[in-house]
Amino acid sequence: MSMEIPSALIRKIQVGLRKKAGVPSYDSTDQSLPPLPSFHDALSKAAAEDPSVPSYLRCNRCNRRLLGGIRSTLCIFCGQEHRREGFSHSVSFTSTTAYRNLLQSLGLNGSVSTLSNPNPNPNSIDCSYMLC
Repeated sequence: MSMEIPSALIRKIQVGLRKKAGVPSYDSTDQSLPPLPSFHDALSKAAAEDPSVPSYLRCNRCNRRLLGGIRSTLCIFCGQEHRREGFSHSVSFTSTTAYRNLLQSLGLNGSVSTLSNPNPNPNSIDCSYMLC
């Protein structure tokens, strides 16, 4: 099955966004536009010491700024892993689309918890939580 890319719609959105930003057209050869900094220069600027950044937003090893802020799990400058107390990086599986898709594929709706089994007979199956 081939999926067609809506290039006309993409172009229309691009034009609308440029007009909203006050840049109705873009020409990469236009000399009046400032040149983009190189990757090395941009990274150097990000790594520059900034005294306004609090210590908890800095790497413990190299003392550079964590680019992702409090959500950073890794310093991009030295590779040091960062685990924060009281900040969980885990995602509850039951709040994901994958969980909803799994329930749907099994014909369940997830409205009843299956962790507690009120039925003392282990040989019987409780189907009260299934969609019919």
